Amino acid sequence: MQNILSLNSFKQQLEEHERAAILLFDPENESSRSVFRSITEATYLSEKLPVFVADIREVSDIQSHFQVPEIPSLLFFVKAKLVEVVNGSHESEFTKALINNDFAKE
Repeated sequence: MQNILSLNSFKQQLEEHERAAILLFDPENESSRSVFRSITEATYLSEKLPVFVADIREVSDIQSHFQVPEIPSLLFFVKAKLVEVVNGSHESEFTKALINNDFAKE
């Protein structure tokens, strides 16, 4: 996983990868920390998909740009287009979405 520090740097990453995901999280929030740990473990199981992370306290423009109302959220992209968002604090949903990569079939 790679830490993203700005919306522009994330857009550059999207141009370099046909498929990608980004976790928007708040390290001050226990649910976000828990999801972050789960996603970190799941990335080892889903080596095909580049996963990025962004701390919304440092990179707030990503959350507003993609109009994400809830943190933590896992956003999936295909060809730089947002195709799916998994919201909330249910670790299993995030992990399942990451491992299944169902969004990639578009």
